[in-house]
Amino acid sequence: MGYTKRIFDALIVKMRKLLPLVTFLLLSTLLFGQKKDISIYWDAKNTAESSSFSDSKVSNRKDKVLSSIHLKVNKDELSFFYQWQDNRMADEKSIEITNIQYGNLTSEERKKVNTALVPDKPEYRLISSRARNITYNSVYMSPVVRVNGQLRKVLSFSVNYKYAVSRNSGSPSIITNSVLATGDWYKFQVEETGVYRVSKSFLDDMGMNTDGIDPRNIRIYGHGGKPLP
Repeated sequence: MGYTKRIFDALIVKMRKLLPLVTFLLLSTLLFGQKKDISIYWDAKNTAESSSFSDSKVSNRKDKVLSSIHLKVNKDELSFFYQWQDNRMADEKSIEITNIQYGNLTSEERKKVNTALVPDKPEYRLISSRARNITYNSVYMSPVVRVNGQLRKVLSFSVNYKYAVSRNSGSPSIITNSVLATGDWYKFQVEETGVYRVSKSFLDDMGMNTDGIDPRNIRIYGHGGKPLP
């Protein structure tokens, strides 16, 4: 009995020594250790049209198809969007972009680029949201950048960020300044989870006058996967 007690006491001492280290590692993971490697598939059109994929390539095919949908390069728009499920909301101000890999634009790609929209350095932002109790983090990135005066396309990059610190409060927050307070707003329903394209004809059918509207000024807001009030 005395021998068992000594072993138990030794384990307690060991755990007490390890507890600060475990706590530090967990805190470091929550606050500093988040990284997402992202590729932009410029030639994803052929991938999206192919139907012969093995199970091991399904995930890669999905990334390529979504990349093709979320890559916008035309006279009115120059943007790339990528979204992933995460364990927690991100600190949107903590974003850092590293490991940017560039490539040369093809002649066809160059024709589509509006050079007036090309930034002189990478432009990006991080946005966190929740829908149906699932956390999503999203990054918006300029897919074309001027590098030493030359137009270069972004092939891949790494997103580094921290998780936001939760601030639980016993009383609900009061909204004093809503983005919906001004402007013209239209409500539409999304019946199933998926990827949707908002087209000019869709907006016209809702009664919106799309003539002269800059699509970069259009914003879409949700209610966390729940019906709007």
